[in-house]
Amino acid sequence: MSNPPTFTFPLRTNVNYAHPFVQAIELFVGNLSYFCNEEELCDLFNQYGTVVHARIIRSDDKTRSLMYGFVLMATKQEMDGISQLLNGHLFMGRHLR
Repeated sequence: MSNPPTFTFPLRTNVNYAHPFVQAIELFVGNLSYFCNEEELCDLFNQYGTVVHARIIRSDDKTRSLMYGFVLMATKQEMDGISQLLNGHLFMGRHLR
C-alpha cells in the first residue's frame, strides 16, 4: 500500500495572519466601480495599513470589474479597523460595502 500524497503550501513568514490555522482571511469589498483595478484598490487600502494582496473579480472578457473584490491586510487588527472605517466610503463614485 502506497503512502498518500503530501501537499505543502508556501507560508509567508513576514505576515501575522489572523488565525494560526488559517493562512489568510480576505476582506470582501463590494460595490466597486466597473473600471476599478487592483492598483487603485491597493492605493486606497495602503493609506490605512499594509496590503498583502488585492484582487478584483472580473467579467469573462476581463474588461470590467463585477463590482466586488478581496483585500488581504497584514494583520487582523488592520482588517478589522479598515472594514469599519471604509464601510460606506465614497471611492470612484460608489460607496464601498
